[in-house]
Amino acid sequence: MPRLYSRKILRIGSSSYAISLPKEWVISLGLKEGMPIFLEETVEKNLLILPYQPPTTPRILKALLEVKEGEEESIERLLIAQYEAGYDYIRIVGKPKLSADARRAIKKTLIRLIGFEIIEESADYVAVQSVLDPETLDIWRTLDRMEVLILNMIIDLKTYLTQRDTDYLISIIERDDDVDKFYFLLSRQVNLSLRNPSICEKVGLENVSHTVPIYSYGKTLERIGDVVVSIARNIKLNGEDINLKQVNMLEESLKNGIRAFRKGEIEAMRKVSYVYNTFFSQKPPKELTEMLLGNFLSLCIDLVEARIVLDALKWPMLSG
Repeated sequence: MPRLYSRKILRIGSSSYAISLPKEWVISLGLKEGMPIFLEETVEKNLLILPYQPPTTPRILKALLEVKEGEEESIERLLIAQYEAGYDYIRIVGKPKLSADARRAIKKTLIRLIGFEIIEESADYVAVQSVLDPETLDIWRTLDRMEVLILNMIIDLKTYLTQRDTDYLISIIERDDDVDKFYFLLSRQVNLSLRNPSICEKVGLENVSHTVPIYSYGKTLERIGDVVVSIARNIKLNGEDINLKQVNMLEESLKNGIRAFRKGEIEAMRKVSYVYNTFFSQKPPKELTEMLLGNFLSLCIDLVEARIVLDALKWPMLSG
């Protein structure tokens, strides 16, 4: 049960103030006169008193992935899941040995995992490890990359409509892997922050609770990217078209969704809602392209909702 101590502020000299430390707290931590302590200011303007602790080597979170012959197809998904979960070191072991197909699957997957490299390899196993310091990874820069990639995919869709060059559609489809790459990194950053809240500020978070709407926002961006890819693939394979007005609608809705989340702009939220309501107030979508457009606009509403949750978390909890 946490104890609450009461102390009066003492004035020392003309420019300093002090408080005494509870004797029980000092003794329980083995602190002595002259030892340093640290004061950490929180975003709520509270001060946390932190006793000095000798530096320790960060604990490496390790995982073991066993792969039997014929199970090579499972490597990619399992390796990505462990990367997202925040594992620092993953040992992939083959039973009875690691096949050439398994090694190819590992190397193919690592292309999509930012900061993961092979550090050991033998006949029956491959070990991969993170070479990035999680404290140097800004979570907002990860979102920046996702936003830019998806907006550029929409620009390529507009260019296709004017030039009718299918290379632009192919480029959109191929860039889905890049969006996924940054989404996997975002998932990893969120899980690392939940595992070690002390790194939150270093990755750009004010509070560990903010990981919830930020992850929701990133996941929604990834799904929006999937919808754009589906539109491009549908045009390429089935010849079903989309017009410039519709693509402009998607672009403006996404930009407003981004502004709504990033800046909390009320006008941007209203614009996303207006386009969504206008679209669905017409006849129900029947063609695949129309359904994809509706899905895209619904996801833009999710971007707005993520901001509403973020704003709610910034307010202190009220009782009674």
